Amino acid sequence: MSYGGYGNRGYDYHQRRERINEDEVPESKHTIFIRGLPGDMSTDEIR
Repeated sequence: MSYGGYGNRGYDYHQRRERINEDEVPESKHTIFIRGLPGDMSTDEIR
């Protein structure tokens, strides 16, 4: 049996990972800029 390829190891690794609970992931602290929207608009206003 050969495990020589990166793709094989990557595929097996992703298949065995547990699913991430999206409710436990903290909100991103990153900022994005969308042309046409004012810079002082909050994320709640966008939602």
